[in-house]
Amino acid sequence: MITEVENRIQSTAPKPSGGLPQYTVSDAYSGWKIAGLVADHAACGHYRVINPLHMMAMFGAQVQYSTNLPIDVLLGADYIQAPRQNSPDVYEVLRFCQWEDKFINYEIDDDLDSVLPSSPAYLTYHPGSEELKWSHKFIETAHGVTVTTPEIARWYYQFNQNISILENYIDISFRDWNYDVKWQNGVPIMKPLPPRRPAHWDGKTVISWQGGSCYDDKTEVLTE
Repeated sequence: MITEVENRIQSTAPKPSGGLPQYTVSDAYSGWKIAGLVADHAACGHYRVINPLHMMAMFGAQVQYSTNLPIDVLLGADYIQAPRQNSPDVYEVLRFCQWEDKFINYEIDDDLDSVLPSSPAYLTYHPGSEELKWSHKFIETAHGVTVTTPEIARWYYQFNQNISILENYIDISFRDWNYDVKWQNGVPIMKPLPPRRPAHWDGKTVISWQGGSCYDDKTEVLTE
């Protein structure tokens, strides 16, 4: 059965982490073998898997991460980071890895049980959905779970009591936030620059969200 599942999980090469430093800081984590299943290559996959594992590699760990990893890579790791997985196939593979004494950590940064009907995600995560049921099974059987807030931790505690809170932080080095960013010994040294305000904004009130990259310089915000 495992062979059948393995055939459906195709190997893909880890994608480069653009903008992240490409040098070794120390061998503090030498000997650690970590595999990461990347849920996507946007915010969740980058900041919750790629970025942390890349940082571990800077300190000597052996890491591999991809949207899909072959079972031999997973079995070659000691620690597997699995974010927001809900596939029965992946569940079977990770359970097999657990039987082979691999530590599985499940990563989730949303309360999937409280998605509003008005959200597009409700089509996937609604009461009774298969995706929600499998998400619960992943959480229940994982060795540990990491979440982003105390509120989410309290909710998922009913499924797994070995739960930790790892708050979200924005890595301002990946785009121009009007900062000078220099890396020193694996730590970003950030120096804010004088604020820039486009001339066509003079005399206007601009309302926007500062915490993401959903808007560009052509986005208009209209308000009375």
